[in-house]
Amino acid sequence: MTKRICVLAGFDAPAAERILALRARLRESGLTGRENRRLPPHITLDLWPMEQAGAIAERLCEVAEASPPFPLRFTHLGVFPGGKVLFAAPEASRPLLALKERFAPASGWAPHATVFIQDPPAVLQAVSLLAGGFSAFTARVERLYLYEVGTGRLLLERPLRPGR
Repeated sequence: MTKRICVLAGFDAPAAERILALRARLRESGLTGRENRRLPPHITLDLWPMEQAGAIAERLCEVAEASPPFPLRFTHLGVFPGGKVLFAAPEASRPLLALKERFAPASGWAPHATVFIQDPPAVLQAVSLLAGGFSAFTARVERLYLYEVGTGRLLLERPLRPGR
């Protein structure tokens, strides 16, 4: 299997805690997901083969240096077709789309922060546990990460630059 890397957009601590609290609520209810707990709460911007790690790391540094942090409003929960992924979804945002476009085209991209991955019956149970108590929240996209897919090994982390 070919190793891959991913670039992630990371959030401020209060927003990350909101997503982690959703996951904790599910675990406290006896639901254990398959999401990678080594990764911080995030939105995945794209994936590449490991062989491109050097070029992608260079691009990540350039983008982080040129991009200011920005707010992102998470307004609802959703489930992807197939029923195996429950996520928090943000409103459409020009800064988020612009950040995505710095790495790859946004066509067909569904920005989201994964909350729970499991078989469809467990995901439906998770939806019923979280939907009634979910309230919109604002995150601040503050940093970019480069991770190895699967292992959750952090390869690079850079803050977005305020005032740019």
